Order: sequence, then C-alpha cells, then structure tokens
Amino acid sequence: MGRLGSLDSIPDSKKLIIFDFLGTTIESNTSTDEIDSGKPRKGIEEVFKHYKNQDEKYVVIASDTNQEEVEPLLNGLGKLVDKIYYSNDVWFDEENWREIKNLQTICEEYKIPKEETIMIGDSVQDLDSAQYYGIEYILIPLSEVNPEFNFKSLIPK
Repeated sequence: MGRLGSLDSIPDSKKLIIFDFLGTTIESNTSTDEIDSGKPRKGIEEVFKHYKNQDEKYVVIASDTNQEEVEPLLNGLGKLVDKIYYSNDVWFDEENWREIKNLQTICEEYKIPKEETIMIGDSVQDLDSAQYYGIEYILIPLSEVNPEFNFKSLIPK
C-alpha cells in the first residue's frame, strides 16, 4: 500500500480514483479554514479530463462538506467527474474516536475492489480514510505549502 511520498503517479491498474474536495480539488487555506477562491488546483481539470475519456475508469469526489457548500465552488468541475459524494453520503464515525470517509461505500457502488482504487487528498483525514479501508493513496501537498504543485504530474508517463 502507498505511503506518504511512495506513490508519485496514479498507477494504470487503478480503475476508481477518489479525490478529496476542499484543499485537494480546489484551493483552500488550512490555517484559516477559509476557501481562498474556490479556484481549481493547478492541473486538476486536465487530470479529470484525462481519466474521463478512458473506458472503465471512474473519477469521483468525496467531500467532507455538504452539497450547499460544494456546488457553488465546482466551477464546471462537476461535469468532469462521474459522481460527487457529499458528507452525508460517505461520512463514517468510528466509535466517535475519529472521522473518516467511508470509501468502501464508493467501491461497492462501482463494484471495484479496493486494490483497483486510489484516494488522492491533502490531509491526515484523507490518509486515515484510505489506510482504514486498505486503499492506496497519494497525499498531495497543501496549496499554501507548494503552490506550484501540478496535478498533471500524477498522470503516468
């Protein structure tokens, strides 16, 4: 399974690619919990288009916020993904000791095993979610830490 920094691109074997929303798909500021602009992260549109045009590949967003917060920030990105899961769709509270995204629900809906799934996010919560379900992950840098990070670098050469 992937660990921080061990995966630097999305393996061709992955059929289901799950992206976090705030901070991953669009820019946000973690120090203030504010959404800077709702601006898509560099290269995210290209990555969505790349996988949208491939047979048997699915790109979804798993957000830890609700639809009312997400919809105004999509800026057309919603048309480039197969589905958007909101907090009420995939949130899972494991005995109140940590909150993680229920990635198993998404895998089951697409009938894709966890071995053919990857999670891409920018937070410990995203990493915990992937680890809990045994799904490989890519932890991308925060936009305020590395504003030059480009999602196109995740497409295998």
